[in-house]
This record gives sequence, C-alpha cells and structure tokens, in this order.
Amino acid sequence: GERYIAEAKKYIPVYDHPYEFAELYSSITEFYLEKETVDSAGKYLDLFEQVLKQHNYVVLNAYLYQQKGFLSFFKQDYKECLKFLDQSIQRFRDLQSPESFAITYAKKAEAYAAMHRYHEAYEAQQLSNAYLDSLKYGVVASMLSKMEQDRMHEQEWKENRFETALATQQMENTNIRIRANLRTAIIAIVLLLLLVGITVYFLLSIRKKNAVLESHNQLIKDQKNLLERNIEKLQLSEEELRELNATKDRFFSIIAHDLRNPFNTIIGFSELFIKEPDLLKSKDVMLIIENLNKTANYGFSLLQNLLEWSLSQTGALIPKPERFSLAETLEKQISVFRPLSRNKDIALELIKKSFPPVFADVNMVNTVIRNLIHNAVKFSYSGGMVKIELHQKDRHLVTCIEDEGIGISDKELTKLFSINRQFKKPGTNNETGSGLGLILCKEFIEKNNGEIWVEGRERTGCKFSFSLPLFNEAVHAR
Repeated sequence: GERYIAEAKKYIPVYDHPYEFAELYSSITEFYLEKETVDSAGKYLDLFEQVLKQHNYVVLNAYLYQQKGFLSFFKQDYKECLKFLDQSIQRFRDLQSPESFAITYAKKAEAYAAMHRYHEAYEAQQLSNAYLDSLKYGVVASMLSKMEQDRMHEQEWKENRFETALATQQMENTNIRIRANLRTAIIAIVLLLLLVGITVYFLLSIRKKNAVLESHNQLIKDQKNLLERNIEKLQLSEEELRELNATKDRFFSIIAHDLRNPFNTIIGFSELFIKEPDLLKSKDVMLIIENLNKTANYGFSLLQNLLEWSLSQTGALIPKPERFSLAETLEKQISVFRPLSRNKDIALELIKKSFPPVFADVNMVNTVIRNLIHNAVKFSYSGGMVKIELHQKDRHLVTCIEDEGIGISDKELTKLFSINRQFKKPGTNNETGSGLGLILCKEFIEKNNGEIWVEGRERTGCKFSFSLPLFNEAVHAR
C-alpha cells in the first residue's frame, strides 16, 4: 500500500482535477488511519480539507467529518470524535448510505465505551447493527424476488408448451381424418368399377379396408394414450405449482411472524431501559439481559436457517462433499451445546467407537447436527440425558440422537419435515421455534445421498436418525 501511495504522490504536482485530488487524499488518510499512523493521517486529512474548502463536494464532506472523528478517536479526544461523527451522520442522511451509517455508529459505540458511557455505547451499537441488518434483508428480498420470477417463468413456459402440443395434436388429427376420407372415397370408386366382374378383387379390397380401419383405430388409441399421459403430466405440474405457492406462503409467514417476534422483544426491553433507566440498577437487570440474550440467539438461529433454506431452494447452495470423521464433527458440536445443556441440567453423552470416514458436505452436516442436538436439549426435562451414538449399516454410517423428553404423538409425526404443514411446539422451558430446522435437515441430508427419520411416542422421548454414505476410495477419490 505504501508503494502505491508513493507512486500516486509523484503525479500530484501535475494533476489538475480537484475532485480526484480530494478522493486521493481521503484514500491516503484512510490508509494511515487503518495503520493507526496518526501524524501521517493528520497531514493528508488537512490536505483533504483544504481542497474541500475551495470546492464544496457534498459527498466528500461526509467522509471528511467521518475521518476527522476517527483521527480524534486515535488521539483519545473522544468528545471531539463524537462531535465530528455526529456531523458526518447529518451529511450521510442525504446520501442514504446504510453501510456508512453502520461504520460511523460502530465507531461512536467505541468512543462511548472508552468514556465509560455504556448505555449510549449500547444504543449506538444497536443502530449500527440495525443498518447492517437492513443490508442483509436486501439480500433476502432479492432472493425471494428471483424465486418468484423463476416460478412465473416456469409456469408460463409449461402453459405455452401444453397449448402448442395441443394445437399440433389437433392439426395431426385433422390431417388423418382428411387422409382417411380420401382413401375411403378412392376405395369406393374402385369397388364400384370392379364390382360387376371381379368378385375376388372385391374381397381383397374389403380386407384392405379393414386393415386400414384397424390401423386407424390403433392410431386413435395411441393418440388417446398420449393425451392421457399429457393430462397426467399437466396435473403433476399443477400440484408442483401449488406446493411451490404453499412453500412461498410458509416462508413469508415465518419472516412476517417468527422473525419479527425476537426483534419486538429486544425493542421492547430497550425502550423499557430508555423510559426507566433506574431498572439498570435493579436486581432484575440480569434476568432481563438473559432474556435479551436468549431472544437474540433465537433470532440469529432462525435467520441462519432461513438464509440456508432460501439458498437451498434457489439452487445456490450446492453440496461440496469431502472425506471427514463424523465422530469428530459430533464431538465439536456437542462441546458447543454443553453450556446450554448444563443450564437445563441435561447430560450430553457420545458413545465413542471407531468408524470409517463419510463422504458429504461437512457444513451441511454441521447444520443438521446443530439443529437435532438443539431440539433434543430443548424438549428434554431437567436431569435428563441426550444420548448420541453411531453404527454402520451397509455402506452408510447412521447417527442416532435420542432424548428422554416430552416425546411426540403420531399426529405430530405426520407434520414433520414438511414446509406445507405448520408444526411448532414449545420446549420444556417454553423455548420457541419456527419448525424450519427439521425441514432444512431433511433437504441437506437428501442432498448428500442420505436419509433421515424419527421414532418416538408421547412422554417417552424421541430418537432422530440420519444416514450418510461412507467414503469409497475407488469411487470418491476421483
């Protein structure tokens, strides 16, 4: 970076474009700020400001005050830092730049924290996170729009294809009838001419006519069968379209309801702190913070599942299988869930045995394991146990995750793994969920050439199992 800056400096004396000068000085200032080289950053920030005093570039003025705030932060002059950052935010409002807002509010949060003004630091960080979330929501909205466009294009293509096929079929039927009528007329004329003296020829002609009729009957039967098959295909297409519509409606329902609830909770608590700041000194503050943390973790988990599921539906999420140890992967995920299980006094036990490696996408498998262990802990009673074990079946390795929790009814079993059927059930500590995790598990396991199933009864716990193919040197090493 320093080498390119030195090259750029050579052209400054002969370059006569003020806006480009300002951008160059801003870029050099940003470089030295990232290296925390305060003196050099201050030098080029002064040059940047001199250009803007001569030429009022509105866009660059916002970045000037932002960099002034950053420089004051490194000089530990936090009051000046906050003043300049506020001026920067006022100018960024005209530019409508969520990314710039997120960066500026994040630096304000650092300045407030350095001044031990933690409440204001928390509010600034929340604003930064909100602007970052708005950028992420734009990605999700773009994906949903693409899904809807693809669905409409596919429906239009299928309808045009059916109409074209039907018109072609009708034209062929008309041509066949015309040819049949023409042949019949020719045969009738020939029969009339030869009827008087050629009895044998008459009989042969009758036989030929019968053969033609049989051929036509067979052709009509074939056309009827073809039409029936086309009708069946059309019915299947309609069923697929209904399923796609149901999937889209369920996806919007999750976004509109389940994803909104955790944010409502967080906003409600934060507004409560704003209106009644004395609550921060009360004994209940830790309970409120724990609820905020639980709600934020739930919202993050749901958003992660939604993003992975939407990528899977658009075909953007393609499995990248590799060889890995499923037992080691399970151990890593169990270590992540041990704090959660300890809070509910639930034991997590992995029965260790030596097994060959599997061949699958390790990230997808981690998502499946994470969702299944989370559900097992969620629906287990305090003092219970979640047992995880592996066993080999033919050329597959089967993972079983069994709990001693509230179990599941036969009616509820039919609703699992389906996006079209609403199934949500609170945990033993009233933990909430969206029902999307198991659907994601099924799609990921099937994408990796495996199967997933569940066994369970009410009040006796559940046992979720999934299989993955073992690594085959002769097949997978290529």
